[in-house]
Amino acid sequence: MKKSVEELKRSFGALDKYKKWSEFERRVIKPAVKSLNEHTSYDVEYETVKDGRPVVAVIFYFKEKPQLSLDLYRDSEIPQPSATH
Repeated sequence: MKKSVEELKRSFGALDKYKKWSEFERRVIKPAVKSLNEHTSYDVEYETVKDGRPVVAVIFYFKEKPQLSLDLYRDSEIPQPSATH
């Protein structure tokens, strides 16, 4: 998903708050990505898009985390339904 820096700042209510990309990234983008990685079923990464020197957009990559399986029983220990009815 690609978003311009202006779109991101608008989404976070920070259009006039952070003039430098580095401040916006440090105070908003990195904590948001960290939170998503810790509290959702997605791994989120991003890369910046530059027009010369300034960052003009960000591309976000979302990858679903693998499901963990719970091996509560070994195959030979799996309880079988009883045959009595």
